[in-house]
Amino acid sequence: MSLRELEHGGSPRNSSILSDPPSNFSIEAVLSESLSKLSHDDRLEIEEEIHGVACRAANETPELIQLSLAVFDDQVNLKKENDPSITVLRNVVRIWQLNGSSRSSCYLNDPAIRLRFLRCDRFDVTKAVQRLVDFLELMSDLFGDFVAERSVELNDFNHSEQELLRQSRNQYLPFRDSNGRRVLTGIGNCNFHMEVKLRYKVMMYLHWTASEDVETQIKGIVILCWPFDEAKDKTWEHDIRPGFQNLIPKYHRRHIDGLPVRVTSWQHYYEDTPYFRFLSSVYTFYIVKHSPYRSVYKVHYGSQTELLYKVAGYGVPVELVPMSNTFKVKFDNHRDWLNVIRTKASLNGTHQKDIVDCPRCNDVVFRKGPASRKYNRGNVYYRELIEDLSLEHFTGDTDVKFNLTILVLEKIENRGGRFLQWKNMWVVDENAERVRKKIASAFKQINRNRKKGDSQQLVQAIKHATVINKPEETETSNPKSERDNGEVEENPISSIENEHNEFLFVQARKRLKYTENDIDDSCFGTCFHPIELSQK
Repeated sequence: MSLRELEHGGSPRNSSILSDPPSNFSIEAVLSESLSKLSHDDRLEIEEEIHGVACRAANETPELIQLSLAVFDDQVNLKKENDPSITVLRNVVRIWQLNGSSRSSCYLNDPAIRLRFLRCDRFDVTKAVQRLVDFLELMSDLFGDFVAERSVELNDFNHSEQELLRQSRNQYLPFRDSNGRRVLTGIGNCNFHMEVKLRYKVMMYLHWTASEDVETQIKGIVILCWPFDEAKDKTWEHDIRPGFQNLIPKYHRRHIDGLPVRVTSWQHYYEDTPYFRFLSSVYTFYIVKHSPYRSVYKVHYGSQTELLYKVAGYGVPVELVPMSNTFKVKFDNHRDWLNVIRTKASLNGTHQKDIVDCPRCNDVVFRKGPASRKYNRGNVYYRELIEDLSLEHFTGDTDVKFNLTILVLEKIENRGGRFLQWKNMWVVDENAERVRKKIASAFKQINRNRKKGDSQQLVQAIKHATVINKPEETETSNPKSERDNGEVEENPISSIENEHNEFLFVQARKRLKYTENDIDDSCFGTCFHPIELSQK
């Protein structure tokens, strides 16, 4: 269906608008073609990573990192020497020529910066060098020529641009998805109300800031785009789409080529109407068709409820998507993130590391409310660890309780986790004693409503279920009988008894989770324990 049939009143088109895709263009054909060129194993790995089941990042070793950095250093300097027109590489030097005392002041010579681009292309050095060049050329066009000397900062936006940045529809979620990836959401008008260069200026700044985190560099990001009309009138059809300029495909392709972070999943969600189906065809024809991310691109249509279910299927916390049930855009989390960026910029390098813009997978966060515990993967592991040790903590003496809190702290740190507390932003708590007391409080909170008598009965039930009574030395009770040929055969009755004892042990362990809430109105007003039945 053509745009002329969809637009109101058949009004003449803007001269800068993108032309319609061909009538025989098919989104499914484009996406299936990209997947058909891959092997079965590659398609399976990509599909698993899209849904947050696996991670296709390279297996990093010290040898791989050292060798890749050396080859990257050689190739980027050869590109600088052989092509003088690439002025954005003018401050690049050969790192291996620098002795231990000297160090280049340009951030482009920092191995950590170069590792960002190597991880982006899974340590394909040639692609990583080209990505660095594409990134610098785009950033130079958007921000200025200074990007060859220093990285971009929030102050590089003027006052009016910062106000638009505060109201950006492109936002990173405050927590990660089920696989530990950062999620970039583009909702509503997706910042198409901005001037083209400013839109991609905001986009590249968000990507560059998110790529500072090592875990994000390794696991990549998820891009979730959900266009909808923010007002009651048809904003997309009447205002945004007619204002599309031919610059959009150009900058969008440059933006894709110069991304400083790996994209593992690219998802678009549309209302199931003829107009939005046409809009998805426009995007796919001009952007996705020539994109290297065709294999990870997914498009969905449906109602809001149907699309939310599909979002959840990719491991994305749907409750954090910054929009309400009435399609109103939310900005609270995005503005909190901007506050973190400003605070970090005002501090020196030492204290910047104490402030975290987004918790990592293994971090444990302390903040009132269920949201932090629900959406942060580190808190899920932390809570399970507390629950597993809660009975031992409840029945133990003071020394046992102290050692258990230390054990929990060490287990979190051994996984690379940090303990973060909320002070209008996430701050790393390095006071081990204060963290230990918070762990002790978590134990007390779980055991607060547990009755002493019920817990002792559970302990006895577990012991009773695991005890294997030794049979008497008789022919009828002997669990093993000798055959005529001297072989020993296991008595099936004894095997059944052992399996029954194991079953009782498992059931008793499971009952720990159901008695934590101390529900008094159980069946017939009493709680059932296996030990009670045996005593009767």
